Amino acid sequence: MAIVTENPLEFDGKTYNLLGVSLAISPLWSETSVGCSVSLQASPYIFNESGVIERPQLKDEDGNPIAGSEFQIGRSAVYMNVFESAAEDPDLAEAVQTISVALQKLITAKKL
Repeated sequence: MAIVTENPLEFDGKTYNLLGVSLAISPLWSETSVGCSVSLQASPYIFNESGVIERPQLKDEDGNPIAGSEFQIGRSAVYMNVFESAAEDPDLAEAVQTISVALQKLITAKKL
């Protein structure tokens, strides 16, 4: 799933304008309500001239890629109570509404 960012990462002379996104949604239980925490991790990547996915990597002092460092370069957002945060952030509120509607449709369609 390619998500295009309007704020690309410039790294090592390359422009990474695509993001692979991981989204985790977890309920916040209380006696009288259910809230929601959300964690979003966006990992930048590009397709190189050969059509192979390339992710930015840190390099050691000799210029060799550091194994696993592609997982350290990214962007993230964490909302401990997404509904409280959305009350102050219209972009977040729209995303929460869109995702909630899509999840409800899937749950209904799959009879979960």
